[in-house]
Amino acid sequence: MAAMTIRLPDEKQKRLAQLAKHLGVSLNKLIDEFATIRLAQFDAEIRFRHLAQKGSIQQGLKSSTNSTAHSLRPKPTNAKTAAPASEDAEGGILAIGASVVCA
Repeated sequence: MAAMTIRLPDEKQKRLAQLAKHLGVSLNKLIDEFATIRLAQFDAEIRFRHLAQKGSIQQGLKSSTNSTAHSLRPKPTNAKTAAPASEDAEGGILAIGASVVCA
């Protein structure tokens, strides 16, 4: 594992230390998690750009207009169990599931 020194303004370092303490992790672990998240975002952006170069603008616009309204709407969930809610044809909530399956 590599060691690294970073320079931050004192106030930012203090706030990061407070956040780490609040989350119950070390400052080192917090920075590691931030780096992991940012790398995943970068990888997703690169993959998206690669796929976009291979794709058809017309096909993308066609599929986007067919599914955008429904796909951008937040899915209702049961806040206690994080289980998805069932919807009727108009998008109204019929029932809230009580089980969560993890793979």
